[in-house]
Formats: sequence, structure tokens, C-alpha cells
Amino acid sequence: MSDMTAREARVVARALDLWRRAGKPEGKDGYFWAQAERETAEEIQREAGGAYVAPPDTQPPPGRPPFSELDKT
Repeated sequence: MSDMTAREARVVARALDLWRRAGKPEGKDGYFWAQAERETAEEIQREAGGAYVAPPDTQPPPGRPPFSELDKT
């Protein structure tokens, strides 16, 4: 995962935060990933002064471990 883009790192951090706040439910990674993608895209768009930012893929990248393996809390 060391070759992540800055955007991917933001999405992972946000998705993990959302997942933890929801009580770390099993099997819901895709839901939290999609929500984090949307929120990150909105943040990036605001940072770009409202300029159009292409919507991201809403599925976790292949080979990404489940949140339970990424969780360090």
C-alpha cells in the first residue's frame, strides 16, 4: 500500500474513520469506501475552488486488505 496516491490515502483514512465510528461492522468496507470517496471528492472540489473533479471509482481497489486488517486502534 506504499504506492498509494495522496487521494487514495485520504480516502483510506476517511473510510477507516467512518468504519470505526460505526462500530467496525464486518463486511461493510465497500459502503464506507464509497462514502469516503464521495466525501473526499467533495473536499477536493471545494479545495479546487468549485472546479469540476471527475467522480472516483466507488469500489475499494483490488487487493486492498479489509479495514479490520488496517485498523491500528
